[in-house]
Amino acid sequence: MRLQDVEFAINQLVEIAVRALSPGINDPFTAIACVDRLGVALTRLAKKTIPPAYCYDDNTLRLVMDVVTFDGLINSAFNQIRQNARSSVAVTIRLLETIAIIGLQTTSDRERAALLHQAEMIKRGSDESLPEEYDRHEVERCFQIIENILG
Repeated sequence: MRLQDVEFAINQLVEIAVRALSPGINDPFTAIACVDRLGVALTRLAKKTIPPAYCYDDNTLRLVMDVVTFDGLINSAFNQIRQNARSSVAVTIRLLETIAIIGLQTTSDRERAALLHQAEMIKRGSDESLPEEYDRHEVERCFQIIENILG
């Protein structure tokens, strides 16, 4: 499967999750199922080497490709769900748990930074949107786990 195919599949899952989080539907279970599938895909990708944009032959640049990056896929997978799940405790926690699982498989500093950046945005959004102290505490606990994994 080509990386472009992966990005298309990620976008399809994100669309389902965002629709599930809409006020008219309000189905966090479907959104969580999408996050779980995204997590599995991104965990597998974290173990693979994404081909470089530049192809050389005998030290001569032969081809420049428009490539998909791991941090770009992380943003594609999490940005819209994070933005639409700010007030959903269950989805917020699952996003953080998924980032932690992916983080266990990453070795690149750039990949780890992309995951940590998403986790920080999720944490800030929950601090602003979740009225219940217990819920904010649970999000903080998950965030601390991510910091330990990625730090």
